[in-house]
Amino acid sequence: MIQKQCKVISNKLIAKDYYELVFNWESSFNPKPGQFLTLRPQGLPLLRRPFAFSSFKDNRAAIIYKTVGKATKGFSSLTEKDSISILGPLGSGFDLPKKRPVLIAGGIGLGPMLFTAIDFAERGLSPILVIGARDKSFIPKLELGKGVEVVIATDDGSLGFKGNVTQCLKTEYNNILNNCEILCCGPHIMLKACHELALEYDIECQVSMEEMMACAVGACYGCVVETTHQEKYKRVCKDGPVFNSREIVWI
Repeated sequence: MIQKQCKVISNKLIAKDYYELVFNWESSFNPKPGQFLTLRPQGLPLLRRPFAFSSFKDNRAAIIYKTVGKATKGFSSLTEKDSISILGPLGSGFDLPKKRPVLIAGGIGLGPMLFTAIDFAERGLSPILVIGARDKSFIPKLELGKGVEVVIATDDGSLGFKGNVTQCLKTEYNNILNNCEILCCGPHIMLKACHELALEYDIECQVSMEEMMACAVGACYGCVVETTHQEKYKRVCKDGPVFNSREIVWI
């Protein structure tokens, strides 16, 4: 883990309300798919904000973020003249699957799944990346290279399959669901649906949990989730954010 100033390389709008921020990353602590960092909001006396890595290559790293409040809207004004205060990499990453990986992304969960898809493709694992959104305006143009099969599902059918990601898989990819592993990141309701799908087909499922974080280093216990472990509660920032879905008590 490092804390340092990193130079902004680019910061561009890639879909409705979604930006990709690329910055230099020169450190021996290289991020892994599923790990995250925290950024200090520009000019605001607020807590640092957590974001998953969306890529890392050749001393360049990136995140994908959605403009929601003052902090993220502030990030959207960053240019190549700016530098950003970064703490990371933090948390656990995804474990390598033993079967063909099906990666499922919803909302801001797209970032870490893009990173994972590219990494797995380079390892020859032939990942399937399923991206879910309300409509096509939230889907960025993707250039993932060879080895990644991309599937789109939109609620209104404006792009790809009409329906949610689990409906898409059961309809279009039912033939592989008995012999794959699911890795996912996105809204809680989507993660729960992926967990239930994994139970139905008796396959493994890794979930990257999204929780509000204060310290992001395991000190404050402000981001805990209920688990099936004896100690009951686990910290998303320190013990996660990636968990086996069967560890989580889903509500």
